[in-house]
Formats: sequence, C-alpha cells, structure tokens
Amino acid sequence: MDERETQPAQAEKGSAPVSFSSLVLSLALGAMQLLGEPEKPEEKPRDYRQAKPLIDSLEILREKTRGNLTNDESALLDSVLHDLRLRYLKADSGKPTAEPARAPDDKPVAPGDD
Repeated sequence: MDERETQPAQAEKGSAPVSFSSLVLSLALGAMQLLGEPEKPEEKPRDYRQAKPLIDSLEILREKTRGNLTNDESALLDSVLHDLRLRYLKADSGKPTAEPARAPDDKPVAPGDD
C-alpha cells in the first residue's frame, strides 16, 4: 500500500494544521460574518438568520464531544457559543414590529381608540 494512502491528509504548506479548535473557529467565523454589524443601527445584519444553522452545528458538536475535549477546547467552544448566541439574539431583537392599524383617513389608531 502506498504511504500516501495510510496517512491522513496533510494541510497545505503554510496553512495551520487542522484541529478541533480550528474547526470551531472556522464555523464561528462563518456565523460571525453572517451576524456582522449593520451599517445603520436600525438595520438588521444581512442574512443573520443563516447563522442559526452554524450556531446549531456548534451546539451539536458540543453535545457530541462532551467529556472528550480538553479544558481549553471545551472553554473555547462554550465561549464561542455564548458570544454567537448573544449576537444572534441582538440581531433578531431588531426585527421590525407590525405597523399600527390605520384608520380610513390614514391616521394611526392608538390602542384603545377603536
């Protein structure tokens, strides 16, 4: 058997070796890019909802690796998940609310004025 077939794939020269931490950081970076700060404070980040599957993937990874991680790996994963959840909630809380009901003359109807 050829030696290349028995050894795991090696990273290209000059790139960092693949590790659990690099996997976590790669997924987190993708989510953070989708959760990027909007240009205007009243806007939601573009595509922030697409970050949810990445955050969920990190959560699954945490559950499936529980008890098999080093303290540093576990702390990194917990920290990344905490930060991403907060960013997601912040992005999601900026949802526009429903417009107030309008009277026939297009004046807003205040609650209780029906």
